[in-house]
Amino acid sequence: MKLPLNKSPRFCTDSGAKVHDAHLSYDESPSPSLGFQVAISRIISQIMRKYPKLNSLAWNMILRGYGLPLLSRLVAFGSGFTVAADTQLGLVRFRPVFVNEILMALGLYEPHTKEVFKAGKGQTVLDIGANIGFYTLRASRQVGPTGKVISVEANPQTFQILRANVIENCSANTLALCCAVGAENGLSYLYVPSNYPAGSTLIHSEANSLAPQAKVPVTTVDSLVSMLGIKRVDWMKIDVEGMETAVIAGCKNVIRDHKPKIMIETMNNDLIQYFRENGYSVFPVRGVIGLVYAYPVLLSS
Repeated sequence: MKLPLNKSPRFCTDSGAKVHDAHLSYDESPSPSLGFQVAISRIISQIMRKYPKLNSLAWNMILRGYGLPLLSRLVAFGSGFTVAADTQLGLVRFRPVFVNEILMALGLYEPHTKEVFKAGKGQTVLDIGANIGFYTLRASRQVGPTGKVISVEANPQTFQILRANVIENCSANTLALCCAVGAENGLSYLYVPSNYPAGSTLIHSEANSLAPQAKVPVTTVDSLVSMLGIKRVDWMKIDVEGMETAVIAGCKNVIRDHKPKIMIETMNNDLIQYFRENGYSVFPVRGVIGLVYAYPVLLSS
């Protein structure tokens, strides 16, 4: 089985591998089918579940068998390791024990968002809940050297990888910040699932039974924009594991004054209604459950 993309990621074999210019236009290759993504995800999930301590040699043998690009450059990271891969988005460092991060490196993660998430040259993008920087790197290429990308990630360990990805791609138009975003400024405990750091949340409940991993600073979007002296916000991507309502509560000035386009992961009907009442049309993003696109429209007089 071969990867159904015009351009497959090329994984680095040495530290001198070429890093693509962060401002080249993004390669709009045809999106793989949702069925293909599901199949690959299930295969990788089963492999990780049955063989949790695979090294890079074992991964290469497995990926070669499925006709997928090989992993070859490992970097120690905490109790595990990261892999550096030369992809459509540039040099991307990721953790090969997490399915979503493998899909990001293979160009298979949320492919239909390419139809929606299209920042223009010179625009300003806020990536709230940036994880390792999949959307950050895409936005950096899209806005070019005259644009700005503010990339925010609350989990300190994940932020280390995000920061490395920003630096290694020479993304001078990007500012990466390690903090959480909520309804008000302050400090909060961060709860991190041991099997999925990208699921980090500020929300504590009996249901998640997570122990706090770190105490992190919390800011609002309004405070962040004011502090950085940002004159306009054109795009916001928000993926904050249940904190969406709090983020929007601390973002009312930006929504009122800037009317940015918003791609947000939420299934909260009250939040969707809030967008509509404030001059937005809201549409589901094809192929991604719970992801919606809020587009500002002119209010009728």
